Order: sequence, then structure tokens, then C-alpha cells
Amino acid sequence: MSRFPNITAGTSQAATALLESAARDARKRRRPPLRHATRPGLLRSGAAGAARVDCHDDRSFADDFQFPLTSLQRHSGEDPHDMLHELLPGPHVTRVLGRIIEMHGKRYRQKYLQRVTAFSDVRTLFERVKRARRRIALATSASADELDHYLSLLYVGDLVDAVACGDDVQHDKPDSALIEVALLRAGKVAPEDAVMIGDTPYDAIAAKHARVRAIGMLSGGFSRTELEASGCAAVYRDPADFLAHYEETARLLA
Repeated sequence: MSRFPNITAGTSQAATALLESAARDARKRRRPPLRHATRPGLLRSGAAGAARVDCHDDRSFADDFQFPLTSLQRHSGEDPHDMLHELLPGPHVTRVLGRIIEMHGKRYRQKYLQRVTAFSDVRTLFERVKRARRRIALATSASADELDHYLSLLYVGDLVDAVACGDDVQHDKPDSALIEVALLRAGKVAPEDAVMIGDTPYDAIAAKHARVRAIGMLSGGFSRTELEASGCAAVYRDPADFLAHYEETARLLA
């Protein structure tokens, strides 16, 4: 049997109920979510232009805030509020933040959500993990409704033991909150017994903050060097490549 640890993460009902109650309270206080063309690393985004700041649809904003996609790519997977504060320093953030949040969510759902497709072999990979009697949790900054759509594309809902999404936390990655929620919902899995799989440096940094080991994938547009520098113990091209090296990686992380 493979000795591969739990991949991010059944579920303690008491712990889950407590966590969900806390999450509801947090949602009353949290900042409005901005989803930066967010999709889990198991999916391909068809939104090549979605990363442009959505205020481009408003001519009063367009002349002030234009960013090349290469600049925005560096922030892919980052907490959107951190991203905006880096891209729009000073008073600009306060002036346009609410409008950007509103327009981005609407535009992404209308123009890009339906373009997302699943990588091949995702279900086969999940089945391999389950044969090793390991638990699987999804920790994604996508909103709950987006996650439902993504799960329908991946066809893995019956294999997932726990889910933590952007609606459950106040801060996205690189904050460790999503991973901590996923571990708790997966049955209080210890960090040292889990592995985080993601395709951005922010996934790896969040894993490090949660004391969880990380594996990277090149599907997020970042280089192998960037992912390794962020703390990934191994880096693969995509889920199919990871599946092909599953036993090798299990030995590495044993």
C-alpha cells in the first residue's frame, strides 16, 4: 500500500458544525470577495483575458488602471485584496475597490466561467489516492457556487471527503486559513500527515504557514523554479504527470 499522506484532507460532525458557525459569523464581517479568475489547479482556465482589471469596462477607470497580463500573472492565486493593494498603491484602492469587486464577479461569471475545462486524469488520480486509503480535501478560494460548477466538471464529488472554499474564510492564500479549515473538516488531520497540491507559489506559501508539505503543478503559469523556491517538494506538469509519478512521490514524502 502506498504510504502517501492525506492529500489536504471522514469528518468530525462536531468540529464541522463549530467551524461552519464561526464561518457564518466571519462572513458577516468579512470584506466583499474579489475572485481573481479563480479556479482550482485541476482545471484549465479559458479566461486568458479575464485577469485584466475589470474596471476596463468603465471608461472613467480605464485610463488610470491598465496592467499587462504578465504583471497580473504574478498575482494569480493571491488573496485579491493583497493583489489590489500591490497593484493600486495609495488612495486609488479605496476609490475603486468596491467597483472592481462588483464588476469582476459579474464579468467572470458571464464571460469566463463556462470556458473552464478539466484536465485529463483528475478522477483517475483521485481514485488512486482513495485506493491508498487516503482522504482528499479541496481547499480553494473559489466561491461556493463556482466550486459546485467546478466539481461538476471534474466528476470527483463522490471521492472528496471535505471542502473549504473562499466563502469560509476572511483571507485567501497565501494565508493558511483555507488549509486549516480543510484539515479540520477532513477529521482533524494533523498538518504533518497532509500534502497540499497547488499550481501557484501562494499555495505553497500557505502550506508552509500551515506546516503542511506542498507539491506544485505547472498548470498555473509559474515556473518550476518559482514553485520550488516557494517550498514545493516536487513539481509536475499536470495531474496526469503527477499520477504517472505517484509512487515516486509517495516515497519522497514518506
